[in-house]
Amino acid sequence: MRLPKHSIWLSALVVATGTANAADWSAETSLSESLSIDDNPDLSVDSPGFVFGSLSTLDLAVSAKTHRSKFDFLGSIGYQAYTGPGNDVVENGITPNAKIDYERNSKRLRLQAGAYYNLVRNGSSEDSTGSTFGGGYRSTAGANVSLTRLLDTQNELTAAVRGYSIDFQNPTPSDTPSVSLGTSLSWLHRATKRIDLNTSAGVDWYRDDDAINSRNTVYYLREDVTTRVNRRLKVNAGAGVTLLNRHKDDFALPGTPRRSSMELGGLANLGFSYALRTTTLGGFVSYGLSPDDDGELQNNITVGLNGQHKINDVSDLTVNAQVRFAETSGTSGFNETTFSIGPVYTREITPYWHFSLGYNFNLRENDEGTAIENSAFMRLKRDFVIVP
Repeated sequence: MRLPKHSIWLSALVVATGTANAADWSAETSLSESLSIDDNPDLSVDSPGFVFGSLSTLDLAVSAKTHRSKFDFLGSIGYQAYTGPGNDVVENGITPNAKIDYERNSKRLRLQAGAYYNLVRNGSSEDSTGSTFGGGYRSTAGANVSLTRLLDTQNELTAAVRGYSIDFQNPTPSDTPSVSLGTSLSWLHRATKRIDLNTSAGVDWYRDDDAINSRNTVYYLREDVTTRVNRRLKVNAGAGVTLLNRHKDDFALPGTPRRSSMELGGLANLGFSYALRTTTLGGFVSYGLSPDDDGELQNNITVGLNGQHKINDVSDLTVNAQVRFAETSGTSGFNETTFSIGPVYTREITPYWHFSLGYNFNLRENDEGTAIENSAFMRLKRDFVIVP
């Protein structure tokens, strides 16, 4: 399988770590094998049938620390193979992923930078003639840099620059490659020992490689409050405004200037985390304009809940649930609903052997109908320490 090229992003982050001699290095690797079953692998209204999958993965984690800097690398490469009645909508192949993070601190400055790349299986779709498109892969690569200035013990300013690109191999008709660049400035004020205020403003540019040559710019201003009610409960809330400037070609009147429009919107979020002795609970609700996994800008409302319970010293149970209402068509009103929930059980067999068992339920409802997916997996992982 030919892998997409994203060297423009991964080569954009070449950071002089300065940790060659005095750094405390560590490196670990792991091998894992996952077996899965999925009754609707592309989450379509008409399921193509069951798919049995196998994923073999090699992971590598490298870190280096000094008294002023920290460097972390996480990388993995896996091979996915599928069989079963629904095998026509999925594709065997290699799935590489990589993430780099770097941080350097001085007395009043903190520099943080990162880059990432991931390749995941993309869904397929069928047109009016019955021809199947897609079933390939979606690749995402991005980078970010931020510089924080500590003004005093209560205040700090942060300037950030970020960007990402999304590309597709064997895309569906609705898949659109896109690029985004953004910058922001934020002010963190520690009002009390329990309350933090964060004011931020920024702009994000989006360019889509579609038929109408879409170019979108989003300006935003928001205020967030985080409060530690007690040692167990933490609550955060935020609100803001957005201004969306859309530009696109007008095919109805060739040769005329590009069409543009302005839309004023809002942002809001509320979340919490609550920690007990063996259980941690969390949740959030958010509203606003944001890109989906494929880079398409959408107004959406998202509600999520999560919980983690420590059964004993070697096993845990985690449950995540999320529902999302999205305005996918660009018109007023939410026309797509997605819901997912899934428990995962993990157990440490020995300090180097780990076992996981999980299930996931997905639902998507839009103008095409209702699609339901059930999937389950079992995973066995072995860790190896290269540099302790």
